[in-house]
Amino acid sequence: PPRSTLFPYTTLFRSEWKWIAVYGKVVVRDEIGKPLRMIGTHKDISDRKAAEVTLKQQLELEKLVANISTSFINLNPNEINSRIQIALKQLCELIDADRSYMFLVSSDKIQVSNNYQWRATKTEAKIENQQNFPIDYLPWIMEKLNQFEVVHIPLVSNLPLEASREKRILSAQSIQSLLCIPMVSGDELIGLVSFDTVSKLSS
Repeated sequence: PPRSTLFPYTTLFRSEWKWIAVYGKVVVRDEIGKPLRMIGTHKDISDRKAAEVTLKQQLELEKLVANISTSFINLNPNEINSRIQIALKQLCELIDADRSYMFLVSSDKIQVSNNYQWRATKTEAKIENQQNFPIDYLPWIMEKLNQFEVVHIPLVSNLPLEASREKRILSAQSIQSLLCIPMVSGDELIGLVSFDTVSKLSS
């Protein structure tokens, strides 16, 4: 059977690791059966390995979300806040983000405020500075959220021209990547859960 091996692979500009499937077969043996000659080939299976990792992460996320949902069923009202904090922490750690937030849209639909947050060590997240934003503060992102779309920004520096305001604001906060998930009730956007990664901050 083939053997999967992780090899370093160097291009002109950078180095990375590639998963290689190695296939081999002995074609000549000596009188006591010791291999003398063999033929073989190898195949880059990095894409397959990446797909396997993605599937595993998706299953882990679905399991965690199910567990979180179940944990809220019998909570007392005074336990909700702490349970939301725990849920944000668990989700943040699973997707390897630095910070997580829950923003809620005001009843008049003109403002958004940060009601809950979790942050990793040495990352800044000041909830008091994230209150009563105009709902169009980040228009490109909010347009997508209002269409109930998940907003995934793998690299803020690669945002398109129409998201120039988002690029400027997020970059000023040292945010490198962002994930925003709409919270929907009926046919209305009532809030969002977001995760981000930030540049390393000086200690």
